[in-house]
Amino acid sequence: MMMLMEKTMIDKDLSGPAFPSHVTMTLTDKPAQGFQGDTLEPGKTTFYPGISRRDYFACSIVAAIIQCRKANAQSIDEMKFCATRAYKYADEMLQASGAQDDH
Repeated sequence: MMMLMEKTMIDKDLSGPAFPSHVTMTLTDKPAQGFQGDTLEPGKTTFYPGISRRDYFACSIVAAIIQCRKANAQSIDEMKFCATRAYKYADEMLQASGAQDDH
């Protein structure tokens, strides 16, 4: 655990998308609104990267951190601590999986 505390957070998220998806419109489809307010045109494919793996890991971890610390949801300092700690754990998970360079 001490090693985790000494590491710095990664500078740039290179973890790749957690849930990438794409939407392909057929030539007979009518234009439609995409996930990001964009227009999906007939006959074209639109790519949506989703959230990063780093964000996904941090989101998955933060609830456990809050529960273990019995964090006070009203404390901004405690929220910042839990969020920062979640990303440190996510960075460790990415490094262990080989998805990030050593930082």
